[in-house]
Amino acid sequence: MKARGEATRRATLLIAQLRAYRQRFGRYPDSLDAFGGADFTTDPYTGASFAYRRDGDDFVLYSLGHNGVDDGGQPDENDSFGGDLRIWPRPTEQ
Repeated sequence: MKARGEATRRATLLIAQLRAYRQRFGRYPDSLDAFGGADFTTDPYTGASFAYRRDGDDFVLYSLGHNGVDDGGQPDENDSFGGDLRIWPRPTEQ
């Protein structure tokens, strides 16, 4: 649970920086390398950068989660400790 809270904290800072970047340059960065390896770009589950990609005028951001496997931003419906922790866009309730 500690890693999930830290992932959420870092992602909140990262989203703020992504929005500031867009405000300054008119678009989101191509990669998180734009932030020079800042701590808030690091996924606490893996020690590597959060998964990030531009998606049109928006972006997709997620943590690989407890299992450390890139599931394309999708949580595992059958295992609360598996799958990814999708951060942006926010998951919708079914």
